[in-house]
Amino acid sequence: MLIDFDLRIPSLSKEFGVTNEQGLSTWLIGRDQLPEIIKKTPYENLDFLPSGSIPPNPAELIGSDKTAALFSQLRDQYDFIVVDSAPIGTISDSLSLTAFADATLILVRHGKTISRFLSSTLEGVKANGITSVSLILNDINQDSWKYRYGYKNVNRYEYVYRSFKHK
Repeated sequence: MLIDFDLRIPSLSKEFGVTNEQGLSTWLIGRDQLPEIIKKTPYENLDFLPSGSIPPNPAELIGSDKTAALFSQLRDQYDFIVVDSAPIGTISDSLSLTAFADATLILVRHGKTISRFLSSTLEGVKANGITSVSLILNDINQDSWKYRYGYKNVNRYEYVYRSFKHK
């Protein structure tokens, strides 16, 4: 199951050619039934739950008891539930979703993500006791890599790239 839980700026529906007239938000307010809003995708073993229409109160809906009920019902039907949400450091909506997550993935776009926002996001993750966090770094231009690997002093290693440096 793939859920578009970004109730502010949903983007996944167009990838699957689905409208947002019905979806998560309309189920959370009690307008639609869950089987009505789950969409089949062209991919085997992947269903999609669109975000629905943009509500006036996304944080309130996400923080409601119905969200817990949704995850409970979906865990009975699906082996894996992948949630796409708003950026975790920008607004608080996504923080409440981490209570239902076995793992939290933070996507970082190389050369685009502002480092102070990433630092703030990671501090917020730590302050909220969120565990099992992984960073995914994407959109790296491999042609610009300068790569070196070696040992210094006490088995310390370093990776060096043209645009940033890790030790």
